[in-house]
Amino acid sequence: AIINMPIALLAALDQTFPQSNMNRSLSPGEQPRARSVSPARLLALLIPVLLLFWLWNTRHPPIREYKLFLTEERQAATLPWHELSSTFSEAELRSRFQGFPIRCMPGASGIPGIVRLCIMDTASLNDVPTMTVHFLFSQAGLQRVATNIPWWAHDAGLNALKQGFGEPSASQEQPYSGVRLHGWRLPSSSTIFYNRDSERPPLGTNSIQWLSSTACSGSPCIR
Repeated sequence: AIINMPIALLAALDQTFPQSNMNRSLSPGEQPRARSVSPARLLALLIPVLLLFWLWNTRHPPIREYKLFLTEERQAATLPWHELSSTFSEAELRSRFQGFPIRCMPGASGIPGIVRLCIMDTASLNDVPTMTVHFLFSQAGLQRVATNIPWWAHDAGLNALKQGFGEPSASQEQPYSGVRLHGWRLPSSSTIFYNRDSERPPLGTNSIQWLSSTACSGSPCIR
């Protein structure tokens, strides 16, 4: 506190800042002027705030899925791919994954023949970070299972498939509809596909897809 300062220091301060100068009023020309914020600067400050607000509250599916995946407490799931078949039913799905959020609805996938779609929220599937798992049913039973894997976990998905099934049975050199695929034939005559190239951040997702032996119009999915 100033009351404990040495007398010599107080004297020095008094010499440095004379009382007469400290009490002198400023003339009108010397008055400090408040700096105004230009509209462009104000807009530049507001845009990031508004963008973050929109990102947090939007229901745009990719943004919403990433937000829920990163903020919700979710469970890890295990589903060996080689155990799947067309006989796997919605009732078996619900029985096997009790406690997982599962929502089912009439087929809205746009894939011909699909009459029922079930979506399960997860933290991971088979130790691969996974936001959702989609089960697609036809009248004949389960036809497809598709995962929704964050863009940063592409290598984890590929490594898991290689550990389980070895190197791909086939790989596309040229993209089809913008995507190149790896494919694995399973002993059950079903097939697994995975996008060969990682999807781009910040909203891209990778997908492991299981197809039943009848999913490709009765022909092998890998020829």
